[in-house]
Amino acid sequence: MGFPIPDLPELLGGRLCLDFVNTVHHRFRDASRDYLEDYPSWLGWSVHAGALSADEAARLGATASTEPRLAARAFDRALAFRGTAHSILLQRMTDSDPEPALVGELNELLALAAPLRVLKPGEQGEWSWSWREGAIDLGRPLFAVAVSFAELLEAAPPDRVKQCPAPDGCGWFFLDQTKNGSRRWCSMNHCGTTSKARRYLRKKRQVDAH
Repeated sequence: MGFPIPDLPELLGGRLCLDFVNTVHHRFRDASRDYLEDYPSWLGWSVHAGALSADEAARLGATASTEPRLAARAFDRALAFRGTAHSILLQRMTDSDPEPALVGELNELLALAAPLRVLKPGEQGEWSWSWREGAIDLGRPLFAVAVSFAELLEAAPPDRVKQCPAPDGCGWFFLDQTKNGSRRWCSMNHCGTTSKARRYLRKKRQVDAH
């Protein structure tokens, strides 16, 4: 089973979990695109986003080819959690209490991820979390996303996790890491430029109407 897919979305979220939620484009339109179509495309995106190495993805792809039902189940769970993460982010932005079922789903994934994580010493006395080498679990890319999401919820101030706004924005989430918290768009090269162009056209129409 091959896993690379073309035309992968840009990584504009600033965190793995946000880029995962952003695999749906456009969030404010009915005619939207889903970049994740099946388990192989999920592996391709995971390599693209840094959730897996190419070698890890190849091993998981080989396992998925012999266990298609398990792979489909793992993929369905990934899509379900994408919806869960999206809901939690929206609730957090509005200072709403997260639904207990959504919190439970996140904690269940973190519990499944725990046996695959190891703490390793590095240079100059630094330690860091890593993934157990050689472990084969079709849910591994989702576990990386869940860990990233937990770290975001724990450490990132709520007002720094933003959504590219309607009507001109795409609805993607991003971590605003500017000093003054002034970032408004997922990218000025995309939604920011589009918004500026639309404002210009609206003003031009108003002038022409007079």
